[in-house]
Amino acid sequence: MKQLKIAGEFTNHAQAELAANQLMSADIPCWVRADDCGGAAPGQSFVRGVKVFVYEEDYLKAYEVLHGE
Repeated sequence: MKQLKIAGEFTNHAQAELAANQLMSADIPCWVRADDCGGAAPGQSFVRGVKVFVYEEDYLKAYEVLHGE
C-alpha cells in the first residue's frame, strides 16, 4: 500500500485547492483533506489547517512544484 505524505498545509480550502491544481497540472496525484465537518464548521480549518497529501514517492517533485525549488 502506498504511503501518503503532507505536501502542504494551508489556512483555508481556496489556498489548498490552488496548490492541488498546481500539483495536478504537474501530473502529481493529490488529495485535499480538512477536519471541518465536511465544510459545516469552516472555522476548524484555521485551527487544524487544510492539508494537501501526495504519495510519498511524489513528495520531492510536489515540494519543487509548490515551493519553486
